[in-house]
Amino acid sequence: MRTAALLFGLVAGLFALVVPIGVDSDLLTPFLKIWATTPGQRMLGTVAWYAPAALAMLGGLLAVLTPGFAALLLLAAAAIWFGIGLSDPQFLDYQLLVPAGFALAAAVLSFVAGELAVRQVRAARREKKPPVATATPSRPEPESATVEADRETAFRMDPRLVPREEAPPRPAREIPLTLDDVIPREAPPEPPKRKPETIWPETPVKRSVFDRPIEAARRSPILERETERPRVEPDTPRPVVAPGRVNRLVLALAAFNGVVVVALGLAVAFLLIDSRQSPSTVATPVAEAAPAPAAPVTPAQTPAETPAVPEEADQRLTPNLLPALQPAAVLAPAADAAAVTEQPTEAADEQPAVSLTGLSDPHAYCDAVRTIDYVDRRYEGPRFTSDIAEALRVPLRSAPDRVSWRCVDGVVYACASFDWPVCAMTPTAEEMLEYCRRNPAVGRLLAPNGTWSCEAGKPKLPDGASWPVDERGFFPPAWIPVFPPETPPTG
Repeated sequence: MRTAALLFGLVAGLFALVVPIGVDSDLLTPFLKIWATTPGQRMLGTVAWYAPAALAMLGGLLAVLTPGFAALLLLAAAAIWFGIGLSDPQFLDYQLLVPAGFALAAAVLSFVAGELAVRQVRAARREKKPPVATATPSRPEPESATVEADRETAFRMDPRLVPREEAPPRPAREIPLTLDDVIPREAPPEPPKRKPETIWPETPVKRSVFDRPIEAARRSPILERETERPRVEPDTPRPVVAPGRVNRLVLALAAFNGVVVVALGLAVAFLLIDSRQSPSTVATPVAEAAPAPAAPVTPAQTPAETPAVPEEADQRLTPNLLPALQPAAVLAPAADAAAVTEQPTEAADEQPAVSLTGLSDPHAYCDAVRTIDYVDRRYEGPRFTSDIAEALRVPLRSAPDRVSWRCVDGVVYACASFDWPVCAMTPTAEEMLEYCRRNPAVGRLLAPNGTWSCEAGKPKLPDGASWPVDERGFFPPAWIPVFPPETPPTG
């Protein structure tokens, strides 16, 4: 049962951690919406989300050593999972119910194993089973025990004739042979001796018994039992060694394993939440303090009629239709013609035709062109300057595909994308629909705002996801304004 509880606990914890990644399903994002938006509270929510998995695995490991305490941990993990599922109908999913069931089964098995162990200990105490007798005891026994053992040995010799109380103790060492142990043997006949020729009469010689040869007395062997009788415990009980040290060692090992498992769980939770929140990691306090100024919409830019959203598109994609469905604005003659043909959203706001050549400063360029999504041929300076690198906190020698900047109402806006394509333009609903028609089943597609997928030829966003975009179709938290060094931002 302990092994089954161990396996069930590990299966519950690993199922809760691995399955959501394998099926590309995100229940953590809607769960974090219950918590506040501050980073500290979101971190607490993440710890609360992954705590049941850590408790389940820790309980499974402790089920082998301390089943009672492990049953409490496994029961707590199952209760947390069931509580999260009952708090909101969207959490009643197999990703929470299956590990909760495994944790509950492991708790029951661990509790039964602990109860059986307690009953066995109690039965052994009631029976008071004597220890198994050994041929050579490892330590000297008390005198009373030795005397009692000698009496038992003497009693086994002939229990009908020798009383138990009057039996002599068995000697501790071998005693030399006596006359009772030997019988005299007749000496071989000697040849007759020649009578001495003497005048003195012959006197008989009296021999002693010890002068004759002897042989060992043959006695009938005493039949012993095939299995010796169990030794009777003395009246004085032996001191029982208290198992305090063993319990302390087990508790120390369990505490160490618990700390290691919790640390691993927190590390995994931090990595998972960091990977899921990577699109917004480039946002800095500067972006929050100075939001992007809204570009004034001129009558020439206002479309006469906005096309309707297709019925098969996700309603959350409607803001993304802004950049793609607006008519392309007319660029100055010096603009890149290829950019107008391939990407309508690269067009700047309609400005009078101005001859701009030789601009090498991003601030001067943006002050001249006002608004443009991608830098064209009129800019002849470096890919990005030191003030942009300092504002983004990136190396000045970063690759060109990791740092981007554009012009919004004459102000330079910069973005860095080291871990996620946050600087790209958010795909429109029409673009996503067309892509899913050509690729009906594609999972985990990257976008500046998060991930999306194609299921049955239709685009689908994760549950609880929202895709904010600005007026140009970009992800607002990823872009920060960069002002000229000599004119710091006011307000």
